[in-house]
Amino acid sequence: MCQKSHGNPFAVMASFVMDEELRFLKGDPKIYKSSSFARRGFCDRCGSPISFAYDNEPGVVAICLGAVDDPNRWPPRAHWGVEAQVPWLVMGDGLPRRRTEDDPVFQAAQSAAGKG
Repeated sequence: MCQKSHGNPFAVMASFVMDEELRFLKGDPKIYKSSSFARRGFCDRCGSPISFAYDNEPGVVAICLGAVDDPNRWPPRAHWGVEAQVPWLVMGDGLPRRRTEDDPVFQAAQSAAGKG
């Protein structure tokens, strides 16, 4: 799902607690419901993807690092969604790798939506 919504083989995102760790300077992104348990934010002027959030975690949002002023502040800590990784992409950085369906946050979101 991330590959299609971003038009790329992967998306680079970091999670934040809204209002405590992050705020939008030029207004909140427009939101669309991308599944029965999640929503995505985008720029209403250019359509660029900006955010992803599970419905069952109202204060937590993952932000596309290409949309922040200083993406170097949030280096990756893991690779998530590796079941869909394209075979020519090699990430030899030694970071943990997680399948979407094995992620407890994903499982909780699905369960809260009656999908799990």
